[in-house]
Amino acid sequence: MITGIEHTGLVARDTDKLCEFYEKYFGCKVILSYPNGTKFLKCHNGIIEVYPMKSDDETVYDNYVKGLRHLAFETDDFDKDRQMLLDAGVKPAAEPIIKDTMKLALFYDPEMNLFHLIQRPESLLLK
Repeated sequence: MITGIEHTGLVARDTDKLCEFYEKYFGCKVILSYPNGTKFLKCHNGIIEVYPMKSDDETVYDNYVKGLRHLAFETDDFDKDRQMLLDAGVKPAAEPIIKDTMKLALFYDPEMNLFHLIQRPESLLLK
């Protein structure tokens, strides 16, 4: 069952600087960091993912160009919910990503906005 929006993704030229901004002015806290510069900030009752951009060209339709890029919906049954979306004809954006115990599927909504279906061993909202 889909249990809620897990995070919103922002692409940044400088992930450290952007995270510091959200920490300083909004009381957010980095709760997870990856070697590639991607960070997750807990912001009260929500999560923001900040990850490095690959291009400064705003005409490129890419998941790594600056700005707001996706919503992530948390699920407690990844396989069932992913199949439900596929059966409904929702267009996948890529093959699922399975890393250790985290499962991620990327899809497009009818306006071609990217959204994720994600299941983690422990919700980031509980951190």
